[in-house]
Amino acid sequence: MRSYFKFLSFVFALSLAAFSVACDDDSSSNNTNNTNNNAECGNGIIEGDEVCDGTSLGGTTCADLEGFTGGELACTGTCEFDTAACTDETC
Repeated sequence: MRSYFKFLSFVFALSLAAFSVACDDDSSSNNTNNTNNNAECGNGIIEGDEVCDGTSLGGTTCADLEGFTGGELACTGTCEFDTAACTDETC
């Protein structure tokens, strides 16, 4: 009887260890993926594939963009550059 309980204790400990490892691996992968893939447009932080966010333009100006010499660069509600107030190279 005593060896039966030792066996059950061993199986329980082994199962618990395997479950813990599996959970740790899954949750760390999901956290990394969520952080990298779920950029939140509108929070003022450029992340993921965003080129801008709110007033954060990442140091980019109209003159940095092809075809523009100056003006006021802005950011759209979808975190893309708004060049409506940029001036172009033509007179």
